[in-house]
Order: sequence, then structure tokens, then C-alpha cells
Amino acid sequence: MISNEVKQPLSLWGKILAIGGIVFAFLGLIVVPWLDGTWRFSEGALYTRADLAGDVLGVIGGLLMVIGGVMWSQKKVTKTWTFNLGNNLHTVRVDHDWWTGKRKIYLDHELVCESSKFFDTGSKYHFEVAARRASLYIRYRVPLSYVYELYVDGDLIR
Repeated sequence: MISNEVKQPLSLWGKILAIGGIVFAFLGLIVVPWLDGTWRFSEGALYTRADLAGDVLGVIGGLLMVIGGVMWSQKKVTKTWTFNLGNNLHTVRVDHDWWTGKRKIYLDHELVCESSKFFDTGSKYHFEVAARRASLYIRYRVPLSYVYELYVDGDLIR
């Protein structure tokens, strides 16, 4: 066994933007008007600079939440295993789009399986690697995560 990696580049930045957007929206809609002592809908209150600052922060927060949410929801994962069988090096890669349920499995850069599940609760795939039986399991874990396991002749490849 040489490597076992998972790549999920957009999810972390999506989370950071979405959480930052929530903070900006909270500051803009609740904290700034409260500190100023004026609530927009209170009787006789004037539209102040604090209200303007609150609106600007609220709009920025909303935009960050939308952008972050889109990035967060694009959970496309690539999992790769590289291992030796005999004297030959083999690579198995799965590309799994959590949002659409599409997955593609490659053996030594050749597509061997392709499928899609709208309600993606996990699945298993069987194929051969150098005349040996390989099984790839995609197991659903709560909350919204998956575990990927590759077995060759019953042995777990890590």
C-alpha cells in the first residue's frame, strides 16, 4: 500500500463563507441597531448611520451565505488507492458527487464502473484487478458523510 487520500477542496471554504455570512448577517440585523439604541420599526425612529451599517453588513452576510452554501453543497470527493499486486502498481480511484449521487470508478485510469443514485445511501461495486476480485464499498454515515473501502481478495486496502 502506498497512498490513500481524499480530496474535498470546496467544502471547507464553503463552510467558512457560510459561517462568516451568518456572523455578518447577525451583526448587521441585530447587533448594530441594538448598540445604536434604535430599532428600525420602532415608532418615531429615524434611519441612522447605524441602520445603514446594519443593512450593509446584512447584505454582505446574505451574499456570503449564498456563495458559501453553494460551495458547501458541491461535495465532490475523489478517493484514490495506490497499491502493489505482485510486481505491478495499481491505482483505483472513485469520483463521487455527493450532491447528484454520480460516481465513477477508475482502475489504472480506465473507467470500470459508472452509476448514479438520487437518494445516495451507499453502494458496492465488484471488478477485477490483475485477475483478482476487488470490491469497493461506499457506505453512508450520518450526518451527510461517506466512508470508502476497497478490498482486494478480501483484504482491506488502506
